[in-house]
Amino acid sequence: MKRVLYAENDINLALAVKSLLETQFMQVQHESRGRDVLENFASFNPDLLILDVMLDDDKDGFQVAEEIRKKSQIPILFISTNDESSQLRRAFNIKNTDYIRKPFTIQELQLRINRILYQGNLIQTPENHFVLGRVRFIPREQLIIIHEGEIHLTNYECAVLEALCRNVNNHLFKDQMIKDIWNTDNPKTRQNSFSNVLSKLRTVLKPESKLKIKSGFSGKVKLIFEG
Repeated sequence: MKRVLYAENDINLALAVKSLLETQFMQVQHESRGRDVLENFASFNPDLLILDVMLDDDKDGFQVAEEIRKKSQIPILFISTNDESSQLRRAFNIKNTDYIRKPFTIQELQLRINRILYQGNLIQTPENHFVLGRVRFIPREQLIIIHEGEIHLTNYECAVLEALCRNVNNHLFKDQMIKDIWNTDNPKTRQNSFSNVLSKLRTVLKPESKLKIKSGFSGKVKLIFEG
């Protein structure tokens, strides 16, 4: 049975996530304070640490992770309502981490956790790159390196491709992606923008035959890697 140490100060969200993970036959210990995570980490010996960035004491999730990294390379999944680039940089400067923004769907959370726990590692390389065939994607630089050439992406192109890479070979819902990336409650207003981004990414990735972006009338989109 996998053990998950989960730090979250929103008790309603914590109860929902804890219940979900327990239905997946995981043992979950919930804490709301960073100091309790540090105090109980060794005795609980988790396989995964889920950290809300904002916790109920003087240590935020990043500070807790930095302390944990001094003694363990356990995978860490950060959760935050904040999508500022400074927070993303801080998260990914800590090795072997992933980051998910609130609000997230239970499906997205479950896919990420399963990938981390049951595929043995995160999709990222230790340098926080994604490597799929002959394509290297560096989100923090908004850069794709393919066949020795470099292509720079816009903010939205980078965000869409990063979401697809984090869930490679799994479906994502278009409307939820638009809500998360464009920060809107009405995804219909950004459908054309999203379609244009997908079209651009398909063109960029076309030289790598093992990579394809599939979308259909079901409202889902998927990055397929036949590696």
